[in-house]
Amino acid sequence: MPATSPASAPAPDPAATSPEAAASPAVAPAPPGTQEAGNDGTVWNTINPGVEAAGRRGEHNILREVPGPTAYAKCNIDEIALSAFCLLIDMHTLHHIQRCTEAEAHRQLQDDPWSMPLEELEAFLALVYACGAFGARSLGYC
Repeated sequence: MPATSPASAPAPDPAATSPEAAASPAVAPAPPGTQEAGNDGTVWNTINPGVEAAGRRGEHNILREVPGPTAYAKCNIDEIALSAFCLLIDMHTLHHIQRCTEAEAHRQLQDDPWSMPLEELEAFLALVYACGAFGARSLGYC
């Protein structure tokens, strides 16, 4: 049997290699109200794809929350900004950040004693938060 070279081989039909040709032929959807049975015996009811069929109802999409601080925040924030900051980051989280930062410093610096006071951590986080809140990134400060 003679071998054919790629140059003499006939070109493949582009319609036969397209993804549309590889997929099963399109089947027209059944009219609403009819039933179709699946291979496993599941019965499917066709519905009209109208407004009633899709998505949530309109009344579920209405935001009913009152804008502003919650009652908990109103009761726990006094005249100092630190009380508001403590609602965002509590003392347990601050101590955890402090311990992890000091552990990483000891790992990097080997035996060099290094510690970070909690007040310094609070000041640093307050500056980072303020830079984000006031958009100081565009000013080049943060």
